Amino acid sequence: MLGLSKSMSLRPRTAVGLFPSTRPSGVIVSPKSLVQTKCSSSSGSKNGRVAITTQGGEGVFGSGGPMKMSPDRNPCSSVGLRRELMPKHVAAILDGNRRWAQVHGKELDYDAFCYGYLDLADLCIKWGIPTLTCFIFSTENWKRTKEANNLLFGQFKQCLENSSVNFTRKGIKVSVLGEKTELPKDLQEAINQVEDETKSNSKLELNFAVNYGGKWDVVEAIRNMSKKAKAKEIKLQDVDEALMDQLLSTSGLRVSDPDLMIRTGGDQRVSNFLIWQMSHTEFYFTDVYGPDFAEPHFIDALRWFQQCDRLFGK
Repeated sequence: MLGLSKSMSLRPRTAVGLFPSTRPSGVIVSPKSLVQTKCSSSSGSKNGRVAITTQGGEGVFGSGGPMKMSPDRNPCSSVGLRRELMPKHVAAILDGNRRWAQVHGKELDYDAFCYGYLDLADLCIKWGIPTLTCFIFSTENWKRTKEANNLLFGQFKQCLENSSVNFTRKGIKVSVLGEKTELPKDLQEAINQVEDETKSNSKLELNFAVNYGGKWDVVEAIRNMSKKAKAKEIKLQDVDEALMDQLLSTSGLRVSDPDLMIRTGGDQRVSNFLIWQMSHTEFYFTDVYGPDFAEPHFIDALRWFQQCDRLFGK
């Protein structure tokens, strides 16, 4: 659980903006244990680093359809955003899929989960964000039932295959982070194919973390570092943060460390996701379930992010 500043009022504030009928209300809290980041808002909220929003209106995923987006060609100024303050790398955990299905009396299904990330990719392109990393399956998710995992793997594979043409048309480079060799063979083949087909694209880096864990990432980097030391390729004095960055799974990205992490579904934790890379990331949590997360909620997260003074210890 995050530590909350005692001086911070937790009374919900009403957000005001372009989408008054669907924008969620929320509060900003200041965990003392994190690096101080000043965030201002129109409602006069005090300093904070983590944003927590409450459940907003019903989203556009109720029927499993695609996310609706504004056709505005130059959207920033119309919603109070500044292009130069956009995050360069967004990490996303679209959580709450199973709870959403229970609330709506539906069977477990991951289509909205998988395609929701593709809708986020479209939004990143629209808002000029060059890198998006999406948490699909954790190394800890093997604890779930085999049936649930196989359903997710099958629907994610189908999502990749159905979207391959659009990836190329939209200039999206797809990469998968994680221990791929433990995944089903047909999913490995689909991943290899889409990575090969999109490797030359450059408009958006779309990364899927599949069978990924932040601890796994760090351990693998240390193993590779040890091999290099044993082969006398590096010396003890060569070991530093920069070398670690080079050996992590995100080393090939244009921007390896996320500026903003968005998690839906109400939980306020990072769940072993990019734990090294998110040392200075701004965390935005919302109670909105993943299948209901739409463009208005994304704009809320971006507006909150742009209100933060990123001090990096200064």
